[in-house]
Amino acid sequence: MVNSSSSQPLLKVHSVRDAAGNLNVLIDNEDPSNSYTVSLGYSGFSPSGTPTVYTLANNATTITSASGSATSATVAPYSLTVVHFPGSGGTGVTAANATCAVHYAQAGSWPGGFQASVTITDEAASAVNGWQLTWTWPNSGEAITQLWNGTETQSGTAVTVANASYNTTIGASGGTVNFGFTGSDSGQTPAPAAFHLNGAICGNN
Repeated sequence: MVNSSSSQPLLKVHSVRDAAGNLNVLIDNEDPSNSYTVSLGYSGFSPSGTPTVYTLANNATTITSASGSATSATVAPYSLTVVHFPGSGGTGVTAANATCAVHYAQAGSWPGGFQASVTITDEAASAVNGWQLTWTWPNSGEAITQLWNGTETQSGTAVTVANASYNTTIGASGGTVNFGFTGSDSGQTPAPAAFHLNGAICGNN
C-alpha cells in the first residue's frame, strides 16, 4: 500500500510497489513551461541504495536514465519521470502481529473520478463472521460514488464498508473477500494510509 500526493495542480503523482518489492514513483509534469523540484518523503518505507530516475522529455522518442536522489527529483516541463527504488528498501504500511491484511489497488482513473478494488485477507486461525472495514481518505476530495459487494457509509473523510448479505464470513488462515467501487476526486487519488477490520489495524498485502 503506497500513498502519493502533490500540492501543485500541474504535477500528478502516482506510486506503486511491484511484486519484487521495488517502489516506483511516477511524476507527471503537465506544465509546458516550468520545471519543478519535487521533495520526496516516506511513511513506513526506508529507501535503500541509489534510485534510478527515468525521464521521457517533451517530444522525446527515447527514455533517458540517471542516478537520482532519495529526497528530491527535478522534473522538466511537460515530461514523465519515474523514480525507481530497489526492492530492498523496506515495506509500506505494516502492522506487527496483525490478524488481517488489505490489498488496495486503483484499477483506473479519469478526470474527476477513479475505480479501485479492495481485498481483505483473514490471517487469523479463526474466521471473521460479519466485517466492517474502515479507513480515512488522505484527500478530502475523495469519495465513493458506487460500491459493489458491500455497503458503505462516509462522513467527511471517514469511510466504513460493511459486508453484504452474501459475504459475511471471511475464512480463517488466508480466506478473502473482495469489494470494488468507483469514486470521485478533486484531482488527486492517494491510497488510504491504514485500514481497520472490525476495529483492528490490518497490515498491507
